[in-house]
Order: sequence, then structure tokens, then C-alpha cells
Amino acid sequence: MSLRQNLKIVPESVSPVATAQYLWFEMPPYLQSM
Repeated sequence: MSLRQNLKIVPESVSPVATAQYLWFEMPPYLQSM
């Protein structure tokens, strides 16, 4: 499943911090190391 498809699943009512944490764990390791 692509990241864009995952974004559609995340409710808009979710907090920015929770969204950021969700996206962080969904990102590839090479992006986390930046």
C-alpha cells in the first residue's frame, strides 16, 4: 500500500502530532536518517 493510500485512511480529525508520528513510522529508513 502506498503512502498516499495510507493518508486517505487517516481521519482528518486526528491531531497533527499523531499524524506526524504516523507518517514518521511509515517513512522509509533513509528518510528517517535525514
